[in-house]
Amino acid sequence: MRSLELVHIHVEQGVSGKIPLKQRPEGMKLVQAISKKRAKHVLSLKLDRLFRSAADALDQTAQWEKGKTALHVIDMGGTAIDTASATGRCSSPRWPGSRRWSAT
Repeated sequence: MRSLELVHIHVEQGVSGKIPLKQRPEGMKLVQAISKKRAKHVLSLKLDRLFRSAADALDQTAQWEKGKTALHVIDMGGTAIDTASATGRCSSPRWPGSRRWSAT
């Protein structure tokens, strides 16, 4: 894993991941921090902690990619993924179609 500086931890207890990221209180703060260039990386233990909707995942990660913000997923079906790498960017369009990241 890359050497990253922790800027902020966004925790949403009691808020469903089914709600689009931009519509959740901490999700909106994260999106705003990225849009204001206060963060260049998003780190999540699992993808389903950020998104439950394939459309939301694709939309948000596409926006982050345009702004050069990398998404790091620690456990993506047993493998770490980093969209700052070519391999991570190449595999990201398939994430929403994978059952591995769905909440169980």
